[in-house]
Amino acid sequence: MLGDQAREMITALAGMDQTAAAEKQAKQDASLKARAAAMGPGVSLVSYSPGTMTLPEKLTYVFKDIAKIKPSADSAENDSRSEAKNPLTFRFEKKGSGRLLTVVGAYPRPDPAVTEPAAPSRESAETNAKTQTQAVAMMKTMLKGLKMTTRIEAEGKVLRTSSPWSSASAVTVLAIDFDQIAADEASLKKLSAMSDPVSVDPAVLKTIKGIKVQPTPKLTIEFGR
Repeated sequence: MLGDQAREMITALAGMDQTAAAEKQAKQDASLKARAAAMGPGVSLVSYSPGTMTLPEKLTYVFKDIAKIKPSADSAENDSRSEAKNPLTFRFEKKGSGRLLTVVGAYPRPDPAVTEPAAPSRESAETNAKTQTQAVAMMKTMLKGLKMTTRIEAEGKVLRTSSPWSSASAVTVLAIDFDQIAADEASLKKLSAMSDPVSVDPAVLKTIKGIKVQPTPKLTIEFGR
């Protein structure tokens, strides 16, 4: 869910768009269709509810075979790419009287090419500190109220799971509460210093208050009635 400031900005920009309503609708329909196709064969959109000032955008999809879909953990990737760069893959099987769902790829992927930068000079360090202070202030304003959650809801009860973030019938893959992050200055500075959080080691993300992340490459969920 976007913060109030970000929503107001998006609403203002939308109001400046002079495109005809029919053309806007056609573009939106094409975009939604492309997002479904990007997830894999047999995926189709069931319903779409645009975001409002109080509610997030909601899309409901249906698919024929979960083993064939490959959505991205970052839903934004499905907007413009025919195939997700780092897709989630699923395996669904019977286990006793219940079911076992295995999800592969539901965690950040550290980039081996990313190395620790050399220690900056005193002048560079001072400049970086000022830049980070400005970035933190901007983040607090733009992202206030932002919440993002990716979770898997089971049809029945979760009996066992490898995730540390589970409830009676759901498992959280990723959760971000920006207000909680912003309340802790150290966590906010860590986040603002990351060029690409998706490429950061999950062990590092775990130390940031307000972020819940799947810590291992493979997630298993056993559920039943």
